[in-house]
Amino acid sequence: MEDDPELQNLIQEMLGMLNYSVILASNGEETMEIIKSNNTMLNVVGMIMDLTVRYGTGGKQAVTEVRKINPQMPVFVISGYSHHPAIEHPEEYGFTASLSKPFQIESLIAMLQKHLPEKIPMT
Repeated sequence: MEDDPELQNLIQEMLGMLNYSVILASNGEETMEIIKSNNTMLNVVGMIMDLTVRYGTGGKQAVTEVRKINPQMPVFVISGYSHHPAIEHPEEYGFTASLSKPFQIESLIAMLQKHLPEKIPMT
């Protein structure tokens, strides 16, 4: 979940290089529509959410709804606000881990390697 189309594409490209399929959403409302519209959650191994978005619900609020559906789902928060408490202490806000934007693919790999059930090879 990212509201900036350029960042959406970049993150999708990074995850694609790691052999992940990506479902894009721009805000929390879109994310919840996707989740509730079908059995999407059956195939989802994790979520990445922007902490704040320009239009609609951001990750801080959306993670609460995701946790009601799947408390064990790895949900990662990303933000340009590197000193925001949710980035510094993601677990206190319902997230699994965090990355500050901009981030390198190596940081993304390390986070996913540590927290996802299906491990990816380290590059």
